[in-house]
Amino acid sequence: MFGADRHDVYKALYRNMHAGMVLRDERDTVCGFALSVKRNDLLVVGPVIAENQEAALHLVQSLCLDWNGRVRTDVPSEQTSFMARLSKSGFSEKMVSPVMVLGATCLPGQRNCLFSIVGPVFG
Repeated sequence: MFGADRHDVYKALYRNMHAGMVLRDERDTVCGFALSVKRNDLLVVGPVIAENQEAALHLVQSLCLDWNGRVRTDVPSEQTSFMARLSKSGFSEKMVSPVMVLGATCLPGQRNCLFSIVGPVFG
């Protein structure tokens, strides 16, 4: 749908998933999805992959709806508008992790559809 084969990663995420959500359009085509994992009092939301920012915000807000603890989502630095929208919902930036690429100028795939990455907490 949006990029590289991540079958093994998603199998591991699914085994540890707290909640997940899939968005479909009026033709029943997947237009976004997100997963969350619970780590003690922390809810880690990611990946969030969607066709647009509104869909991504809906996914994050829906996964956080019944959660009363801390929430973490790792947003790629190029998603500045998305980060600003999350800030209005109470999120704050804690750190920036650089993305390093060897032998290329950018990462492949539809990076504009990636609103939150799978963080290291997923192991």
